[in-house]
Amino acid sequence: MRVFTLLLVFLPAMALAHGDAAWIQHNPAYLMRIANTHCCDESHCHRVPADFVRRTAEGWIVRSTGQVFLDGRQGLYQSVDDDWWACGADDNVWCLFIAPAKA
Repeated sequence: MRVFTLLLVFLPAMALAHGDAAWIQHNPAYLMRIANTHCCDESHCHRVPADFVRRTAEGWIVRSTGQVFLDGRQGLYQSVDDDWWACGADDNVWCLFIAPAKA
């Protein structure tokens, strides 16, 4: 019974721990551009400014790293809100979410 009570207390908190980027974490279809694994886990996804990337004829380039995300390829997705999002760590962007008006 104690374990069940603990689960009832902690599971909702764990579900909310991801905050505003929870929509990314909860969609298993969002996969990294190189590895066939999910874009994010705890605290790896965050909003970025529109000038974080630069548009090219083939896709988007992350200005700080030079990483290229090609249109129609894994790792580049449309954001569900009007914000730009990036998932990654250590100056390595795994997934990029483009604001709908720019996609």
